[in-house]
Amino acid sequence: MSQNNIGSTGIENEFDKVLDELVKIEDLEPHLKTSLESLLKESKEAVVKGDIEAQSDSKSKMKGFLMAAGSNATKIFHLLGTSASIASYFGVNV
Repeated sequence: MSQNNIGSTGIENEFDKVLDELVKIEDLEPHLKTSLESLLKESKEAVVKGDIEAQSDSKSKMKGFLMAAGSNATKIFHLLGTSASIASYFGVNV
């Protein structure tokens, strides 16, 4: 995972776009969808506040989440890849 720390307010809109796209995904298990939504919101808040430690923590949590997502990881990678900024933030190569 990339450890780039992004403090730009422009990425806020990218998080919102990804969250909007998450709502549209119908074939993702509900508990994964809820957890991913929470993690994305936590990450967005860390970026907005410019909290480097919280950003690092959210990236670590995403890595663990993706590892535990099993067969759903591909759908999640695709979702995160819809935004180059978000993909870069989490170090996701789609």
